[in-house]
Amino acid sequence: LFGLFYGAMTITCFYVAWFCGFFLMVTAAVAFVFRRKVAIEWVRSCVSLKLSSSIVLLVFVFSLLPFVWAYYPKSLEVGVRSFSSVSGNLIAPLELIQVGFDNYLYGGVLRHVFQFIYPGYAPWGEYYNVGFSPLIFGLFIAAIFYFTPKGNFRETDAFFLVAISVLLCCVLLFKVNGFSLWYLVYTFIPGAKALNVASIFLMVLALPILVVVGKYIESQNLPKSFFAVVAAFVILGELTPSYYNFDRRLENSRIANISSPPSVCRAFYVSGYDGQMNISEFPE
Repeated sequence: LFGLFYGAMTITCFYVAWFCGFFLMVTAAVAFVFRRKVAIEWVRSCVSLKLSSSIVLLVFVFSLLPFVWAYYPKSLEVGVRSFSSVSGNLIAPLELIQVGFDNYLYGGVLRHVFQFIYPGYAPWGEYYNVGFSPLIFGLFIAAIFYFTPKGNFRETDAFFLVAISVLLCCVLLFKVNGFSLWYLVYTFIPGAKALNVASIFLMVLALPILVVVGKYIESQNLPKSFFAVVAAFVILGELTPSYYNFDRRLENSRIANISSPPSVCRAFYVSGYDGQMNISEFPE
């Protein structure tokens, strides 16, 4: 199922597929650094299950065929992104908790905090607010300390490995004084040059963060009332006005004013319309 799902992602949401693959690669590397013996045992277990592993591998490869046949050749025509373009979509460290200045719960506080730490800071782009909820990220940091390995391997060590992998991926996205470790990813990891909005990675990392936080809260044996309060704040922290820059009447008028093609025309293409370069922000 994972193989089929991943193959489908490569042709429907390449960004998410690539970021998921990269995160799994980082997690594997972290496991070999912090729990080498356990990681080697996991690999040996997979190898020992020859039939099952072979079936999973074949399904995975088969699921990638549509991507290799249709998407990949077309992507070669488009070409790669320049690092200067990618760099504009990297984040400052505090943007890990940038959920938007319009956020109903955190927006006002974040606006003042960002103005104090980053004077002249101005959010840019439709993905500027993809950071983590401050509450969730705070619990995530607490979970890292709680799950820090103490002696022999425990089942909860896996959550620590995932958490460290998330932190490492976040650090790779940082841009400080014009410098970023993402340049190493861009240069050496296959497929990275096809990505422009690297900050979308935070949207993918939200899932492992929630898994770690969920396990941490579960392990605390806290009263149900506490869970209710946390759940309420999590929901409130997600309430943000939608990014909606679409004038339906204007768009309908543009469609209605299109002249009919010649009767002998079998195919046509749209190159734009008068004044489209004067539209501000991000037209839909």
